[in-house]
Amino acid sequence: MTGTARPLALVLAAGTLMSVRPTPTYSAEVLAYLDPSARFASLCGGKSGGSMRVQLALAAAAIGGAGQAAAPPP
Repeated sequence: MTGTARPLALVLAAGTLMSVRPTPTYSAEVLAYLDPSARFASLCGGKSGGSMRVQLALAAAAIGGAGQAAAPPP
């Protein structure tokens, strides 16, 4: 009996310990940092001026006429 009682007690103790877990508490700052909608807002023209949309528009405007030859004056 002692050959099976000890492993069974260890399995029951491990199961009990695995089922008990503390409730996580997160600060408002951490939750705001983990918010996926806030992370993607900067890509689509969020509140900051340095969004990906603005950067791409500036890059396209800068190189937009680079490949075209200047038209001769009339």
